[in-house]
Order: sequence, then structure tokens, then C-alpha cells
Amino acid sequence: DTKEARQAEAGDVVTLEMVRGLLGQSVVAKKQQEALQVLHKHGAKMLPELTEDKFAAVAADLQALING
Repeated sequence: DTKEARQAEAGDVVTLEMVRGLLGQSVVAKKQQEALQVLHKHGAKMLPELTEDKFAAVAADLQALING
């Protein structure tokens, strides 16, 4: 588990930096395309387009993707 994952699971406020960290982990896990699909699912083509109210849901989806 990473710091970002633990914070997201603990119900802490999810930040853009946390989402960015999870995106980085998805690249390392060779799941970049799937991660982009998660962003698209939540209405963003790129991370800067993601609205703050979506951070927690995106973080949860990315964590599930990374953990398989």
C-alpha cells in the first residue's frame, strides 16, 4: 500500500497530488490505458480536466485497478 492508497481508504480528503500518484502507479503496473479509461469514465480526458468532486471516486477506481 502506498501513502495515497492509505489516505484514500481512510476517508481522508483526496487531493490532485494523490490522484497523480495513483496514476503514476498505474503506469508502473503497465495499466496506463486502463487508467486513462478511468479518467474518461469520470468525464476527463486528462488529469487537469478532472474536477475536485471526482478525486475520491477516481482514486478508488485507480486503486482497484492497481490492486487487480
